[in-house]
Amino acid sequence: MFCDLRASELFSIIIDYPESSLAISDLNACVAKLGNLQQTAHSLRNAIKQRLLHPGATTSDILTQYISAIRCLRLLDPSNTILEIVARPIRAYLRSRDDTVSCIVQDMVSEESELFEDLASGHGVIMDNGPDGVIYDEEYSDRNWEPLPVEAKNVYLTAQRRDADVLSLLVSIYDTKDVFVQEFERHLAQQLLACSDYNAEREIKQVEMMKLRFGDQALEKCEVMLKDMA
Repeated sequence: MFCDLRASELFSIIIDYPESSLAISDLNACVAKLGNLQQTAHSLRNAIKQRLLHPGATTSDILTQYISAIRCLRLLDPSNTILEIVARPIRAYLRSRDDTVSCIVQDMVSEESELFEDLASGHGVIMDNGPDGVIYDEEYSDRNWEPLPVEAKNVYLTAQRRDADVLSLLVSIYDTKDVFVQEFERHLAQQLLACSDYNAEREIKQVEMMKLRFGDQALEKCEVMLKDMA
Protein backbone atom coordinates (compact mmCIF):
# COMPACT_ATOMS: atom_id res chain seq x y z
CA MET A 1 0.00 0.00 0.00
CA PHE A 2 2.79 2.43 0.93
CA CYS A 3 4.63 1.66 -2.32
CA ASP A 4 1.50 2.15 -4.41
CA LEU A 5 0.88 5.49 -2.71
CA ARG A 6 4.42 6.68 -3.32
CA ALA A 7 4.28 5.58 -6.97
CA SER A 8 1.04 7.50 -7.48
CA GLU A 9 2.76 10.60 -6.07
CA LEU A 10 5.77 10.34 -8.37
CA PHE A 11 4.70 13.19 -10.67
CA SER A 12 4.42 15.54 -7.69
CA ILE A 13 7.72 14.25 -6.32
CA ILE A 14 9.41 15.21 -9.61
CA ILE A 15 7.79 18.65 -9.57
CA ASP A 16 9.11 19.25 -6.04
CA TYR A 17 12.64 17.94 -6.67
CA PRO A 18 15.20 18.40 -5.07
CA GLU A 19 13.13 19.08 -1.94
CA SER A 20 11.50 15.67 -2.47
CA SER A 21 14.76 13.70 -2.32
CA LEU A 22 13.66 11.77 0.78
CA ALA A 23 10.51 10.62 -1.01
CA ILE A 24 12.68 9.38 -3.89
CA SER A 25 14.67 7.31 -1.39
CA ASP A 26 11.45 5.77 -0.05
CA LEU A 27 10.24 4.91 -3.53
CA ASN A 28 13.64 3.58 -4.53
CA ALA A 29 13.42 0.98 -1.78
CA CYS A 30 9.93 -0.01 -2.94
CA VAL A 31 10.94 -0.38 -6.58
CA ALA A 32 14.00 -2.40 -5.64
CA LYS A 33 11.84 -4.70 -3.53
CA LEU A 34 8.91 -5.14 -5.91
CA GLY A 35 10.71 -4.70 -9.24
CA ASN A 36 7.66 -3.06 -10.85
CA LEU A 37 9.57 -0.73 -13.17
CA GLN A 38 7.22 -0.99 -16.14
CA GLN A 39 4.11 -0.35 -14.06
CA THR A 40 5.66 2.67 -12.37
CA ALA A 41 6.92 4.03 -15.70
CA HIS A 42 3.61 3.76 -17.54
CA SER A 43 1.70 5.29 -14.63
CA LEU A 44 4.07 8.26 -14.55
CA ARG A 45 4.02 8.63 -18.34
CA ASN A 46 0.23 8.89 -18.32
CA ALA A 47 0.34 11.50 -15.55
CA ILE A 48 2.88 13.57 -17.48
CA LYS A 49 0.80 13.44 -20.66
CA GLN A 50 -2.28 14.66 -18.81
CA ARG A 51 -0.73 17.22 -16.48
CA LEU A 52 2.29 18.61 -18.33
CA LEU A 53 2.14 18.05 -22.08
CA HIS A 54 -0.59 20.50 -23.01
CA PRO A 55 -0.78 23.99 -24.59
CA GLY A 56 -1.18 25.66 -21.19
CA ALA A 57 2.33 24.68 -20.09
CA THR A 58 5.19 26.86 -21.30
CA THR A 59 8.13 25.24 -23.06
CA SER A 60 10.39 26.48 -20.28
CA ASP A 61 8.24 24.75 -17.66
CA ILE A 62 8.20 21.50 -19.63
CA LEU A 63 11.98 21.58 -19.97
CA THR A 64 12.37 22.28 -16.25
CA GLN A 65 10.23 19.28 -15.36
CA TYR A 66 11.98 17.07 -17.92
CA ILE A 67 15.32 17.95 -16.33
CA SER A 68 13.88 17.19 -12.88
CA ALA A 69 12.54 13.89 -14.20
CA ILE A 70 15.97 12.95 -15.54
CA ARG A 71 17.64 13.62 -12.20
CA CYS A 72 14.89 11.99 -10.11
CA LEU A 73 14.41 8.89 -12.22
CA ARG A 74 18.13 8.21 -12.43
CA LEU A 75 18.18 8.14 -8.64
CA LEU A 76 15.11 5.94 -8.57
CA ASP A 77 16.20 3.56 -11.33
CA PRO A 78 19.88 3.56 -12.37
CA SER A 79 19.07 1.28 -15.32
CA ASN A 80 17.16 4.21 -16.89
CA THR A 81 14.28 1.92 -17.82
CA ILE A 82 11.67 4.22 -16.29
CA LEU A 83 13.30 7.32 -17.75
CA GLU A 84 13.35 5.90 -21.28
CA ILE A 85 9.64 5.07 -21.16
CA VAL A 86 8.65 8.37 -19.58
CA ALA A 87 10.88 10.56 -21.74
CA ARG A 88 9.55 9.49 -25.13
CA PRO A 89 6.33 11.56 -25.12
CA ILE A 90 8.12 14.51 -23.49
CA ARG A 91 10.81 14.56 -26.16
CA ALA A 92 8.26 14.17 -28.97
CA TYR A 93 6.18 17.02 -27.56
CA LEU A 94 9.20 19.29 -27.17
CA ARG A 95 10.17 18.62 -30.81
CA SER A 96 6.75 19.92 -31.82
CA ARG A 97 7.31 23.28 -30.09
CA ASP A 98 8.88 26.08 -32.11
CA ASP A 99 10.74 27.62 -29.17
CA THR A 100 12.33 24.52 -27.64
CA VAL A 101 15.79 25.07 -29.12
CA SER A 102 15.85 28.76 -28.17
CA CYS A 103 14.78 27.95 -24.60
CA ILE A 104 17.54 25.36 -24.24
CA VAL A 105 20.18 27.72 -25.64
CA GLN A 106 19.05 30.53 -23.34
CA ASP A 107 19.41 28.17 -20.38
CA MET A 108 22.82 26.97 -21.56
CA VAL A 109 24.31 30.46 -21.50
CA SER A 110 22.60 31.63 -18.32
CA GLU A 111 25.02 31.36 -15.41
CA GLU A 112 22.13 30.72 -13.01
CA SER A 113 21.03 27.64 -14.94
CA GLU A 114 21.88 23.99 -14.30
CA LEU A 115 22.58 23.61 -18.02
CA PHE A 116 25.32 26.21 -17.72
CA GLU A 117 27.12 23.80 -15.39
CA ASP A 118 26.72 20.99 -17.93
CA LEU A 119 28.07 23.26 -20.65
CA ALA A 120 31.18 23.94 -18.59
CA SER A 121 31.49 20.40 -17.26
CA GLY A 122 34.10 19.19 -19.73
CA HIS A 123 32.14 15.99 -20.43
CA GLY A 124 33.39 16.05 -24.00
CA VAL A 125 31.98 17.00 -27.37
CA ILE A 126 28.33 16.12 -27.90
CA MET A 127 27.89 13.92 -30.95
CA ASP A 128 25.02 13.93 -33.41
CA ASN A 129 22.43 11.19 -33.06
CA GLY A 130 23.09 7.93 -34.86
CA PRO A 131 20.50 6.11 -36.94
CA ASP A 132 19.24 4.43 -33.77
CA GLY A 133 18.24 7.76 -32.27
CA VAL A 134 20.85 7.91 -29.53
CA ILE A 135 23.89 10.07 -29.03
CA TYR A 136 26.50 8.44 -31.21
CA ASP A 137 30.22 8.24 -30.55
CA GLU A 138 32.05 5.37 -32.22
CA GLU A 139 34.91 5.65 -29.73
CA TYR A 140 32.63 5.21 -26.73
CA SER A 141 33.17 2.21 -24.47
CA ASP A 142 31.46 1.51 -21.17
CA ARG A 143 33.82 -0.12 -18.71
CA ASN A 144 31.11 -0.38 -16.06
CA TRP A 145 28.55 -2.17 -18.23
CA GLU A 146 25.97 -4.18 -16.35
CA PRO A 147 23.10 -6.25 -17.77
CA LEU A 148 19.74 -4.49 -17.82
CA PRO A 149 16.90 -5.68 -15.59
CA VAL A 150 14.26 -7.99 -17.03
CA GLU A 151 11.78 -5.10 -17.19
CA ALA A 152 14.02 -3.35 -19.72
CA LYS A 153 13.83 -6.08 -22.35
CA ASN A 154 11.27 -4.15 -24.42
CA VAL A 155 12.88 -0.76 -23.87
CA TYR A 156 15.65 0.37 -26.20
CA LEU A 157 18.62 1.46 -24.11
CA THR A 158 22.30 1.99 -24.76
CA ALA A 159 25.12 2.59 -22.32
CA GLN A 160 25.74 5.95 -23.99
CA ARG A 161 22.22 7.17 -23.27
CA ARG A 162 22.40 5.83 -19.73
CA ASP A 163 25.61 7.76 -19.06
CA ALA A 164 24.78 10.97 -20.96
CA ASP A 165 24.52 14.19 -18.99
CA VAL A 166 21.37 16.32 -19.04
CA LEU A 167 22.62 18.67 -21.75
CA SER A 168 23.46 15.76 -24.05
CA LEU A 169 19.99 14.31 -23.57
CA LEU A 170 18.36 17.64 -24.41
CA VAL A 171 20.48 18.06 -27.53
CA SER A 172 19.59 14.52 -28.59
CA ILE A 173 15.91 15.50 -28.81
CA TYR A 174 16.89 16.54 -32.34
CA ASP A 175 18.77 14.54 -34.97
CA THR A 176 21.58 17.06 -35.19
CA LYS A 177 23.28 19.46 -32.82
CA ASP A 178 23.51 22.00 -35.66
CA VAL A 179 20.14 23.50 -34.70
CA PHE A 180 21.62 24.51 -31.33
CA VAL A 181 24.75 25.96 -32.88
CA GLN A 182 22.65 28.01 -35.30
CA GLU A 183 20.45 29.28 -32.49
CA PHE A 184 23.53 30.20 -30.47
CA GLU A 185 24.88 32.11 -33.48
CA ARG A 186 21.68 34.18 -33.54
CA HIS A 187 21.93 34.72 -29.79
CA LEU A 188 25.57 35.78 -30.06
CA ALA A 189 24.86 38.20 -32.91
CA GLN A 190 22.17 39.90 -30.83
CA GLN A 191 24.46 40.09 -27.82
CA LEU A 192 27.30 41.61 -29.82
CA LEU A 193 25.03 44.19 -31.42
CA ALA A 194 23.95 45.23 -27.93
CA CYS A 195 27.56 45.73 -26.74
CA SER A 196 27.83 49.51 -26.59
CA ASP A 197 31.29 49.47 -25.01
CA TYR A 198 32.73 46.74 -27.27
CA ASN A 199 33.44 44.61 -24.21
CA ALA A 200 32.71 41.06 -25.37
CA GLU A 201 34.29 39.23 -22.43
CA ARG A 202 31.05 37.44 -21.56
CA GLU A 203 30.45 36.44 -25.17
CA ILE A 204 34.02 35.15 -25.55
CA LYS A 205 33.51 32.97 -22.48
CA GLN A 206 30.25 31.61 -23.88
CA VAL A 207 31.86 30.71 -27.20
CA GLU A 208 34.75 28.94 -25.48
CA MET A 209 32.31 26.92 -23.37
CA MET A 210 30.22 26.04 -26.42
CA LYS A 211 33.36 24.78 -28.15
CA LEU A 212 33.96 22.35 -25.28
CA ARG A 213 30.61 20.63 -25.90
CA PHE A 214 29.91 21.29 -29.59
CA GLY A 215 33.42 21.28 -31.06
CA ASP A 216 35.73 23.97 -32.42
CA GLN A 217 34.65 23.58 -36.03
CA ALA A 218 30.98 24.11 -35.22
CA LEU A 219 31.77 27.47 -33.62
CA GLU A 220 33.93 28.88 -36.42
CA LYS A 221 31.28 31.39 -37.49
CA CYS A 222 31.05 32.63 -33.91
CA GLU A 223 34.82 33.08 -33.80
CA VAL A 224 34.57 35.27 -36.90
CA MET A 225 31.88 37.39 -35.21
CA LEU A 226 34.13 37.94 -32.20
CA LYS A 227 37.10 38.90 -34.40
CA ASP A 228 34.93 41.44 -36.19
CA MET A 229 34.23 43.03 -32.80
CA ALA A 230 37.91 43.30 -31.89
